[in-house]
Amino acid sequence: MPRERHLSKREVKQLEERLQQQWGSVPELGEEVKEVELAEAERLFILDGLTLLEKKGSLMPTLKSEPLLSRFASVYVDRGAIPFIIKGAKVMRPGIKAFERPFSRGELVVVRDEVHRKAIAVGRALVDHEEALRMERGPVVETLHYVGDRAWRALGGG
Repeated sequence: MPRERHLSKREVKQLEERLQQQWGSVPELGEEVKEVELAEAERLFILDGLTLLEKKGSLMPTLKSEPLLSRFASVYVDRGAIPFIIKGAKVMRPGIKAFERPFSRGELVVVRDEVHRKAIAVGRALVDHEEALRMERGPVVETLHYVGDRAWRALGGG
């Protein structure tokens, strides 16, 4: 059973500072932020209509936070790649059909279905945008959060 608690004002301020450092800008968090521990080194932060996931030392928007997802570059994948990505596989170059905005290696990238344009995963770029464009095959994005994972299920799925 996941453990839940509310963050103190000091902890909310520290979370805002981490977001500033990792994202360069900070969404308004407000004063009421709930933390849900999902596993060791994996937790959710739930605030007014938005949810953040901390995993592998990175803070990222969850797939339930579309306003935050729009801050990041997106890659669009074909239908054949989706079953692998939603099991946690890396996003491979042959499956990427389009890029939205440039990105650098190490940045967060949203993975979207090319047909419905829905976010299906959030990951970290393994190469920069220019290199990804030149690649014919190989991994482009390490998948960190995806439809069906522990965080997705904790937030109610579908």
